[in-house]
Amino acid sequence: MEDYKTPHGKVALEFATALANGKFEDAYQLLSSSICGNWSPSVLQDTYEEMIEYSSTPTNYIQVEAVMTDWPGKQPQDIGWAYTLIACDGETEAVTVIVCTENEKHLIRDIEWGRP
Repeated sequence: MEDYKTPHGKVALEFATALANGKFEDAYQLLSSSICGNWSPSVLQDTYEEMIEYSSTPTNYIQVEAVMTDWPGKQPQDIGWAYTLIACDGETEAVTVIVCTENEKHLIRDIEWGRP
């Protein structure tokens, strides 16, 4: 299965696309209850804009680059980890998320900003 077609890949792609399109409320709706208190839409916006501030052109490429279903520290409710590229002409950043199941929905329980 292609990375972006996995359940966690789909959530990661939706999250990165919402960020890149300035739809921070939509991105916020993808967060689990365990982190939504730390990441308001305005904090998501500030963090995303800080991550890409050196870029001189808008995002024109988003791709789920890697996914995992097993890693150290995985919690019972976790379904997967996804690393998603967010790029524009000549510049690339990324957002990495851990997706869990909460109330029968796939939501983000952890976010790591930027490339490793």
